Amino acid sequence: MGLSYRLLGVIHALLIYFFAGLSAAFSQGTTFLIEEYMVHDGVNGVAELAGQTTYRFYLQLNDPDDFVSAIYGGDQAPLELSLDAPMFNSVFATGPTAGGIIPLVESYFPEVAYDSWVTIGLEYAPNGGGEVDVSSLQSDAQPFLQNFVAGSSSDGEGFVVDDELGGAWYLLSGAANGYAGDDLRVLVMQVTTAGVPTGALNAQVIPASGDADAIQVQQGFEGTEVWDLLPPAVFPGCTDPLACNYDEGATEDDGSCEYECGGCTDVWACNYDPNAAYDDGSCDFLACIGCTDPTACNYDAEALYNDGSCEYTSCESSGCTTATACNFDPLATVDDGSCEFTSCAGCTDADADNYDPTATLDDGNCIFLGCQNPLACNFDPTANEDDGSCEFTSCIGCLNPSACNFDPTLTVYDPASCVFPEEGYACDGTCLNDADADGVCDEFEVAGCTDETAENFNETATDDDGSCTYSIAGCTNPLACNFNPDATTSDGNCDFDSCVGCTLEGACNYDPTFTIADDASCVFAEAYYSCTGDCLGDNDGDGVCNELEIPGCTDALALNYDSSATDLDGSCTYPGVCNDELACNYVPYEAYCVEIEAYAEHDGVVGTTDLAGYTTYRIYALCENEDDFVSAVAGDDEFSTFIHTTTSFFQHEAGGVLGESSNPLIFPFIPEAAYDSWVTIGLDEAADGTSGESGVSILEGLEPWVEPFEAGGSLNIADALGGVWYILNGAANGIAGEDKRVLLGQFTTDGNMDGQLYIQFFENGDGINGGFNKLVGLHDACGQPTYDACEFAQANYDCDGVCLEDSDADGVCDPLEIEGCTDMEANNFDPLATDDDGTCDYYVDPCIEDTIAPYFTFVPADSTVQCDQPMPTVMAMAEDACDESVQVMFIDGPIEFVFDCPPYNYLCTRTFYATDDAGNTAEAIQMITVADTLAPVFLNQPDDVIEVNEQEGEEIPEPFVAIQDACDGNAQWSSEDMLLETVGDTATYVRTYTATDACGNAAHFEQTLVVIVATEGCMDALACNYSPEATNDDGSCVYPEDYVDCAGVCLNDADADGVCDELEVSGCMASNACNYAPLATDEDGSCDFCSCANDEIIAYGLEIDTVAVHEDGDLAGMTTYRFYVTTVAEDDFVSAVYGNDLDTLTLAADSGWYQHPFGSHLAQNNDPAFFETFPELAYDSWVTIGVDSPTVAGENLVNAVGAPGAEGWVAEFESGEAIVMDDAVGGSWFILNGGANGIAGAEMRVLVAQVTTAGTLDGQLNVQVFEGGDNDNASLHTFTFEGTVWTNAPVFQNACGCTDVEAYNYDASAEYEDGSCVAIALGCTDEVACNYDPQANTDSGDCTYAVLYYDCDGMCLNDADGDGVCDEIEIGGCTDPMALNYSVEATDDDGSCMYCTLSASVAVSDVSCSGADDGSVTVLASGALPDSSALVYTLLPLDIQQPDSIFTGLSGGLYDVVVADEMGCVDTLSFEILEPEPLVVVVDQVVGSPENEEAGSIDISVSGGSEPYAFAWTGLEGAFASDQEDVDGLNPGTYQVEVTDANGCSIQLIDIVVETIVGVTEFGDEWSIRVYPNPAVDWVTVELPVVNAALTVELYDATGRLIWQQTAASNGRSQMIPVGNCAAGHYVIRVSDGTLVRNEKLLVNP
Repeated sequence: MGLSYRLLGVIHALLIYFFAGLSAAFSQGTTFLIEEYMVHDGVNGVAELAGQTTYRFYLQLNDPDDFVSAIYGGDQAPLELSLDAPMFNSVFATGPTAGGIIPLVESYFPEVAYDSWVTIGLEYAPNGGGEVDVSSLQSDAQPFLQNFVAGSSSDGEGFVVDDELGGAWYLLSGAANGYAGDDLRVLVMQVTTAGVPTGALNAQVIPASGDADAIQVQQGFEGTEVWDLLPPAVFPGCTDPLACNYDEGATEDDGSCEYECGGCTDVWACNYDPNAAYDDGSCDFLACIGCTDPTACNYDAEALYNDGSCEYTSCESSGCTTATACNFDPLATVDDGSCEFTSCAGCTDADADNYDPTATLDDGNCIFLGCQNPLACNFDPTANEDDGSCEFTSCIGCLNPSACNFDPTLTVYDPASCVFPEEGYACDGTCLNDADADGVCDEFEVAGCTDETAENFNETATDDDGSCTYSIAGCTNPLACNFNPDATTSDGNCDFDSCVGCTLEGACNYDPTFTIADDASCVFAEAYYSCTGDCLGDNDGDGVCNELEIPGCTDALALNYDSSATDLDGSCTYPGVCNDELACNYVPYEAYCVEIEAYAEHDGVVGTTDLAGYTTYRIYALCENEDDFVSAVAGDDEFSTFIHTTTSFFQHEAGGVLGESSNPLIFPFIPEAAYDSWVTIGLDEAADGTSGESGVSILEGLEPWVEPFEAGGSLNIADALGGVWYILNGAANGIAGEDKRVLLGQFTTDGNMDGQLYIQFFENGDGINGGFNKLVGLHDACGQPTYDACEFAQANYDCDGVCLEDSDADGVCDPLEIEGCTDMEANNFDPLATDDDGTCDYYVDPCIEDTIAPYFTFVPADSTVQCDQPMPTVMAMAEDACDESVQVMFIDGPIEFVFDCPPYNYLCTRTFYATDDAGNTAEAIQMITVADTLAPVFLNQPDDVIEVNEQEGEEIPEPFVAIQDACDGNAQWSSEDMLLETVGDTATYVRTYTATDACGNAAHFEQTLVVIVATEGCMDALACNYSPEATNDDGSCVYPEDYVDCAGVCLNDADADGVCDELEVSGCMASNACNYAPLATDEDGSCDFCSCANDEIIAYGLEIDTVAVHEDGDLAGMTTYRFYVTTVAEDDFVSAVYGNDLDTLTLAADSGWYQHPFGSHLAQNNDPAFFETFPELAYDSWVTIGVDSPTVAGENLVNAVGAPGAEGWVAEFESGEAIVMDDAVGGSWFILNGGANGIAGAEMRVLVAQVTTAGTLDGQLNVQVFEGGDNDNASLHTFTFEGTVWTNAPVFQNACGCTDVEAYNYDASAEYEDGSCVAIALGCTDEVACNYDPQANTDSGDCTYAVLYYDCDGMCLNDADGDGVCDEIEIGGCTDPMALNYSVEATDDDGSCMYCTLSASVAVSDVSCSGADDGSVTVLASGALPDSSALVYTLLPLDIQQPDSIFTGLSGGLYDVVVADEMGCVDTLSFEILEPEPLVVVVDQVVGSPENEEAGSIDISVSGGSEPYAFAWTGLEGAFASDQEDVDGLNPGTYQVEVTDANGCSIQLIDIVVETIVGVTEFGDEWSIRVYPNPAVDWVTVELPVVNAALTVELYDATGRLIWQQTAASNGRSQMIPVGNCAAGHYVIRVSDGTLVRNEKLLVNP
C-alpha cells in the first residue's frame, strides 16, 4: 500500500480519536496553566501595546513523553474564548498560528512577539528537527481561526465552538513540539488584550504509556485562574439522527435505534418526515402556516408558509428609545421625544463618598475623601478632596536595609535611629559570610594547606585553598607518549611507540591522539570523495559527485537525448503529440503531473542578499478538471519524494518551510524574503479562512526532512515511515480551479534541479472514489494538453477517407446525403440533392423563396411607470405567412431625457423585432414613459405645536426632519418660519417644512411655534449702549475704554495730541538713535546715538551648511546642503517661509533636486528608523521649520500651502524641480507659534530646508519672524543667496565717541558725543581681580583675587548640581537614604546605589490523599544581595523559619513563604497546596438472589480521590473475590469492597448484604416508578413504588450536582418535584430505600 494511504489513515484515525475521545478517561493531574507573559506598562513590553497584557496558555503534564494531540471544542465540550477588549493581532505576523511568527521579523517589528495565535508547542515557525505547525478543523458555521488574523472581518474577537461538527487545532502523533519535555508543559495559545480573557478549554493528551486511553482535559478559566469542568452525564439511548427513535438527549448509544418507521411523506406538510419509509396518514398542513414577516407584530418564527395574516400596528408603542436616557423604555418602538438625561445623573462609583446608588448616568462629580498631602504617612493618591486626616509620625524610622532595626513599612527616613551590626557579622551575631559553615567568618579566614600529610601543611590555615602538594611517581619525559606533567619523580616506564602515527588532519588515517608525527604514513582520499569512497557532495544521490555531474537531457525518448549527461536539466524536447481522442493521430493525454515555472530570474542584489545567478522556480500540480483536488505530497522508502539541486537552495531566516509563512507586508523591508524556498499546497501566503482556505500540515518520519531543507539542502522524503505535507479535502487552496493547477512549492537556487514528487489527487474532489496517487518526475512534466499536431478525419469519414455509413454505396456518406428534388425541370429542383425524395413540385410556391416579413398581431400600448417601478414585461406577438414560429425579442433604447428632471423622468423607446426562419424582420415600437410624480415622505414628523419662553433662556429649536424619496436619494428639505401674529410679548409663528425631490414633487408639514419673546439688549444704564426696552441682558453692554468717553474722546489731553495724558509714553523719537522708541508719543530728550556706534547691526540672516559630499553610490557627484535662518535673540520664533507675486521665493539649482521615492516634501514625514535599510533616504530633499524627523511632544507640525495639483510648488519640488512662488495665490510652509521647533534657542538659528543636488544653488527666501516669540511683533525678512553665500549687505549704526578734547579718551572721528569721556583714574585694571575697577585707566597695584575654586563672593566657580559644594571637592557615593549602601559622607551621587532585587518563585507538590500531610514546596530565589548571600525561608502561617528552601510534611491549604537575604531584602509569595476530594463510595443498588442461584448484584459509584480506581471485593468468608467496580452473579451473603485511587488512597465499605429472595415475584413491581409529564415545565410527578421502607427522592442535573431531595414514607402516593426554576436540559430522578436504587431520565424545557 502506498504511503499516502497510510498517512491518510493516520490522519483519519486521529480526528476520530480526539472527537470520539470524549468518552475516554478524564485528566489525572493534567491541567491548563495560564501565565501573564508580559504586562505592557509603558516601561516593560512594547510601547504601542501599553495597557495590554500578553497571556500564555500551557498544558501542565505528568511525564516528559506525554503528547498533546489536540485543543478542541464541540457540542459536548464547548471551546470558548471570551474577551472584554479585542485581542491584538499584528499585520506582520503570518496567519493564526505560531508557525507564522518569524524571529527576523521581530527585529524589525517588536510587537510581532506579542501577536495572538494558537499553537501546540511552538512560539516561532518550525525549525525542523521533527517540529510541525498545527493543523486545524473548523465548521462553516463557527470559524474561529480568522479571529487571530489581522485585518480579517473578525479580527481580535472572541469565539465559541459548540456545534455538532466542532473545531480543533491538532498535531499528528510524533511531532516533536507536542511532547511535554523536561519542563512538563506544552504551549497551546497566546493572547494579548487590554481585558481579562475567560472561557473554557479542552485538550486531548496521549499519555506516555501507549496502552492507556487518551486523557481529556476540560477546564474553565478567567485571567490566570483555572478550574475543572465535570464530565458530561451519560444518558443511554439512540444517538443516530437517521433512526426513527432518535433521542436528542442521549449521550451514549445503547443499540436501540430503529430504522423502519412510518411518517408523513408529503414534502408540503408541516410534519414532513424525509426519513419515513411509508406514509402513515399523519400529515398536517395547518400547524406551520402563519405570518412569516419578522417585522410584523404577529410574526410566527415557527411558521413555514405565510397565510396573509401579518399585521403591523398592534405592537407599536411610543416612548423613549434612547438606551442611555433616564426614562428609556425597552418596549417602545416609536420615539416620542420624551427622553431626558438629568433625573438619573449622579455619582455612579460605588467607592466614592457621594455615591448615588440610584444614578445610572455619571455626572463626573464623584468625591473621594482622604489625605492629599504626598508627604503624609496616610497619603491617599485616589483622594480628590482633603478630609484633614493627614498624619506624619507613624511612618518615621530606619529605612536602611542594612540596619538591624530596618522596617520596610516605613516611608520617612530617620538615619539616627538605625542600629548596625559589627563588621562581618549579622544582627544576631552570626557571620554574614561563612561559606564553609566552620564558624569563622569568610573575611577572617586564613587560606592555606590544611592536610597534615601534605608537604606544605600550614597549621595556621583555617580554609584549605587547594595548594597542598604531594609526591607523585610517573613518566617525567615530555617527549614520551605517557608523559605525566603532574609527576614529581620518574618511575622509569616512559613509552615512545604507542603515540607515533599520522598527525595531518586532512588524512583518512589521521589520529588526534598521536603526539609524534609519522606523516609519511598518511593516506588521503581522492578529489571530491571521502575516505570511504563516498561523494563529498551528491545532492541528487545518484552516486555522481556534484562537481563531476554533466547536465543535459537524460531521457532516451527525447529528440536531444545526451548519453553522456548524468543530471537532467529540463532541456529535453519531444515530438509534437495530439491529445484529442477524436484525432487520427491521437496520443492519450498524460494528465495529473507537474509544471515548473521560472517565477523570477535574479541578476544582482535583492535587499541585502546577492542573488545574482539565482532563479526562483515554482512547481505546480497539473490536473485534468477544474474541481480536481490535490490532497498531499508524500514519500517513503517505496515511493520517495525528493527535489535536489547541484548547489543549494536559498533559505531566508524571515521565511519558513511552508509558503503560508510568507508575509507580503514585510517584503518592502526585506525584499529577498519573497524568494525564500518552501513547500505548500495552493498557498504562497497565510491561509484566508473566510474564503475556505486551510493551512498546510507536515509530518516527518524516521529521517527529518524539514531541517535539512531549511538549512539549504535537498528535500528528501524516503525513509520507511515516510513523511508528507497535506491538507484535508475541501480546502479551497487544494482545488485546481480555472487554470487546473495547484502550487506545490517555491525553490530558489543557482544550480540545476531534478527530482520527483509522489502526489495524491482526488479526481473531481471525490476523496472516496476518485482518490489516486501518482509518482511524477520533475522533468517528466506533461504540461497542458496539446492539440497543435492533431490530424482529424473529414466529417463522416474514417481516417482512411472511407464513409462511415453509405447504405446506397453511391460514394456519398449517408449523413451527407441531401434529399430533395433532383429533376431540373421542377420548380423545386435542388442541385445539391443527391437522393430524390419525390417532392418535386412544378407549381410556384411563394414560400420557396420567402421574402415576406412577419407581421405583429399584438404590440403593447405605450405606457407610463413610476421611477421606482420595474419596466413592463409584456411581450409583443407576431406571425408569419410561411413559418409556423416567429422569434420575437425587444431592445430598450435609446433613452431620451426629453422631460424635466432627468434622470428620474425619461422616455424609453422599446423596439420589438420579429424574425422568421428566412431572416425577414419586422419592427414595432412601444414608447415607455418613466416618471417621478411621487413626493418625498417625512420619516419623523415633528410636534404640531412647540412653546418657547425666551425670557426664561429657552431657545427656538433648530428645524430638523428626516425624509425619504422613492426615487431620488438626494431629496432635500427646507423650512420657513412665518410670523402670524404678535400679542403683547407673545409671537406666533408657522414653521413650514417642505420636502422636495429633484423633479419638484413636494410634501409639506406645518408646525406652530408659540414664543414668549425676549427683547435682547444691554440693561446697564452706565453702558454706552444702554437699552431701556430690553427684557433680557444679552451681554452686549459696551463701556468706554479707560480715560475716554463713549465717543472715544480723551477725558484728559493737555497737549491736545489725541493721546490721553494717562497713556502718554515718554522716550526718544529719533529713528536713527540707538534707543529709538517707536512707541514713544512725547520726546523726552533721551536720544542716544552712540551706544551702538561702531558695531555692525545684529540682523536676521541666512546660513547654508554643507552636510555631506557624496563620492559613490546612487548619490555620487551630489552634495547635501541645509539652510538655517539666523536670529537676533534666543526666543525669536521663525514662523513661516513664504512667497507671492510681491515677495518672490525661489529655491533652485542648475541640475535639480534629488528626491528619494520613499521621501516627502516635509522632513517630518521621514522616519530615521528606515535610514539603515534605505541610507539614501537620509539625504532626501525637503523643507521644514526646525525638525529633520517626525515631531515629538512640544513641537508643532509643519504645514505646506500653495496652488494644488501638478502645477503647485509641492508637486514640482517632489519631481526634482525648483521651488518657485511668484503668483498672486502664493505659497508657504509654516508652523503655529509656540512649537519648540520654531524657537531659535542657544544657537540662534532654525533649520528651514535640506536639498541634495549636483548643481549650484541660487535663489531668494522670504521669512516671517515673531521677535521674542510675540505674535504682535512680527517682522519680514528677505535673503538672497548664490552657492552657499548669503549676499545681503551688512548694516552699521552711527559713528560716536568722546568729543571732549580735554578728556582722556577724546575721539576726533566721532560724530556724536557718547558720554564716554573720562579723566585719568587710578585703580585695579586686572579684569580677573576681585577689586577690578572698570573706571580705572591706570593700574594702582592693589588688585586682590578669589580663593581656589571660588569666586570673589565665595561662591563655587563650578557647581553643576547646585548643592554648594564645588565640583572639584565633591565626594562620590550613594546619596539615596533608601539605598542599601547609603553614604552620609557622599555629596555627589555616583550611581552606585544598590537596591533590593530579590525575587522568588515556588514549585508545589500537592497532597496525595484527602487529609494527608505529604505535600511539599520548593522555593526558588534569585537576585539576592550579595550574590553569595545565605537566604532565610519562613513559611506562614506555620511560622517555620529555616535556611533550607524545601518545606515538607505539609497538608492542603493556603500558605505564604517569605524569603530574606543578608541585606534584609525580602520577597513574599502566596501559594496553595491542593488536596484531593475525599474518596467516597456510594452503593447505588443491591439486588438479592435466591439461595445458590448467583442472581444477586451490587452496583456502586465512586467519586473524589484521583482516578483510576482499583477495586478489591471479598465476601462469603473468603469464597468470593473480584477487582471490578460493579459485581454480579452473587449468592446471598455479606460482601466488603476496598477502593484504592491512583495515589494509593483507599476506603473500605462496611458490610453490604445481598438478601435471600424467597419468591421470584417478591420485588417484581415494587421498584417500577412512573415520571410525568416528561418533558416537564413547572412540576413533575413521581409515582413511588409500594415498599416497606422510607424512600429518598433526589433530583440531579447533568453534571451530577444534587438539585432537590425529599424523604417520603412509602405509601404508594405520588411525590411532586418543582422544576420551574431549573435551567433547560437533562436531569436524573433517583429513588432509593438506602439499598436498592431506581433512576429515571427527565427533560426540563421551561
